[in-house]
Amino acid sequence: GVGYLDARITKDTTYAVGNRLPAVPAFSGSVWTTYQFQEGPLRGLGIGAGVTYVGVHVAGGAPDDLRQMVTDTRAQLGEERPTVVALTGDGPGKPVIVIATNEAARAKGVKAGALVRVAAQVLGGGGGGKDDLAQGGGQDATKVEDALAAVEREIGG
Repeated sequence: GVGYLDARITKDTTYAVGNRLPAVPAFSGSVWTTYQFQEGPLRGLGIGAGVTYVGVHVAGGAPDDLRQMVTDTRAQLGEERPTVVALTGDGPGKPVIVIATNEAARAKGVKAGALVRVAAQVLGGGGGGKDDLAQGGGQDATKVEDALAAVEREIGG
């Protein structure tokens, strides 16, 4: 399933009104499929596979902060299920995206560097990195939500 939550600050003394709530993902979801054997010695046995995805825009998020946040979130979600964490930010001035994958996701061929290139293209820029952690950026900060949606589509959402 896929979820989109457009949670915005309407009144606060700490955060700017109109910004998204910190640490509340705009996009989240899991893409899972199952198969149950109907015949033969494995009849009744079911198997499943999928990826957990978290995509969040952090208003004013700087690259160093985003890198720390994606690695912390990846660690909190653990290694049990394939996981992708993607964060976008727009500070200072230009949009940036940082993506982390866990070992279970990489074992299924889901690589952070490839996903960052897809998202950065939407932002009007480029990027790259390793299979487990990658960063990119662009010129069009109005496209950060579109970049997160492109990552979700790329992993099968």
